Amino acid sequence: MKRFAFLACLGVSLFCLLDLTTSVPVHPAYLNDSPLQRSAIEFAFECVLSLPFLLWTLARVPQLARNVARVPMPHVAKKVLFGVLFVQCGFIGFKQELFPFTHVGMYSMTLKSENDTPLATRFLTYGIRREGVIEPLSFTREGNYFFRKYLHLGLHDACIALFNPGTTAVNRYVYRACEEEGLGAPVLVEVHVDGAGRVTMGAVEEVPPESDSPK
Repeated sequence: MKRFAFLACLGVSLFCLLDLTTSVPVHPAYLNDSPLQRSAIEFAFECVLSLPFLLWTLARVPQLARNVARVPMPHVAKKVLFGVLFVQCGFIGFKQELFPFTHVGMYSMTLKSENDTPLATRFLTYGIRREGVIEPLSFTREGNYFFRKYLHLGLHDACIALFNPGTTAVNRYVYRACEEEGLGAPVLVEVHVDGAGRVTMGAVEEVPPESDSPK
């Protein structure tokens, strides 16, 4: 039982650490919050919960190095293999996409023209007004029971809202969900993402609960 509790605590700590590291670059598909955009309490809480896994990992670095040294492989091949492995883990941890590390071209969000110049990507999503600033809703986050921030949505409903913004049914559903949580009326916002992954807001349109919005 103690071992299970220990592993569960490590798992929670790892999730918090990954939530911080994968939020550093703003990914256009998910629009995760930057750690610096979170409240001081949220940021400090996740940092504290990340410490157990970091300390546990650092304490085992010497043992890991000894185990790697005992692997029956040629010295040079061992350096190359484990070097690539550690670099790959780093790219995954920070959710970076750079060929040849973690690069899957068919899922890349960066569009390129014939002269290989990155083009802007635009898509619609819903946002809410927070202290005079429009904050896009991340439906991949809101549909997750453990990491939702504002709305209590199921995964199915969150996917529908993610892929069908601006339709009458989704407008009505998101409007009511925001009203129930006391967030006010949502807006339909056009998000612009350039080739470097920088996110800016485009046109903003009020979401009427009973009428359709152009896509």
